[in-house]
Amino acid sequence: MKISKEAKVGLMAIVALSMLYFGFNFLKGADFFSSKYKYFVVYDNVGSLQPSNPIKLNGVQVGQVKSTELLTDRGNKVLVTLEIQKNLLLTQGSKVMLTSELLGGSALMLQVATGGKQLQQGDTLMADSEKGIQALLQEQALPVVKNADSLIINLNRIVKQFDQTGYVLNKLLTTTDQTASGI
Repeated sequence: MKISKEAKVGLMAIVALSMLYFGFNFLKGADFFSSKYKYFVVYDNVGSLQPSNPIKLNGVQVGQVKSTELLTDRGNKVLVTLEIQKNLLLTQGSKVMLTSELLGGSALMLQVATGGKQLQQGDTLMADSEKGIQALLQEQALPVVKNADSLIINLNRIVKQFDQTGYVLNKLLTTTDQTASGI
């Protein structure tokens, strides 16, 4: 049986388009060969969290952010959909901590609670947020700023004393010069 050129071209086009589709999704972080569970978490503000950001447990990636959605009916909170490996057992009390990375990105850190009832696919996890680098810097900088203010006040007082000392020294030298001239 002979296949026509049109059929070969059509078959090649279908193969090329399917490779393009799967390749594009693979580059976005979709893994077609492992099964994952979907979980949800609700935050007030997600910062720079984007779909396909990693979810880590003890530094190991165990999932990724599938999507983020604004909940206008719940006070503009953000619903984050998570895809987490099926073999990871999550229990009640497990938290997802939103953390800021050094270069300004966001990541999610999973904290699995021990000894609770196992969560089912589609359950909502507890949300937690870590203080960002900006907040930590502000917290550390406040005492430094207060100390700098008192240092500046003390320096101003010392400079004023030098001005008075300079006036006294100038008067003393003038008097000494007049006394020496009179001798």
